[in-house]
Amino acid sequence: MRRKSAPATIRPLINELKTVIQLATSTLTTQEGRAIISAIAVLCQETAKWAETVAGGQHEDIRMSKVSDNPPLGPRAMTA
Repeated sequence: MRRKSAPATIRPLINELKTVIQLATSTLTTQEGRAIISAIAVLCQETAKWAETVAGGQHEDIRMSKVSDNPPLGPRAMTA
């Protein structure tokens, strides 16, 4: 049985995280929002390291793990 590629593993999780962030932003305080953003930044850094390890030098898998199909959340999205 073939293992999933890094992008195939990460994409559904990131999409779910995006949904959670969008739902939570209306109830977070500024301090909580900053804490969430900080935690997500660490998660992204660690996920990128993991993806590079799993991809084993397969540059297309690494690139696909880093590129988003959706535009990043901007300041408006965080305060909406």
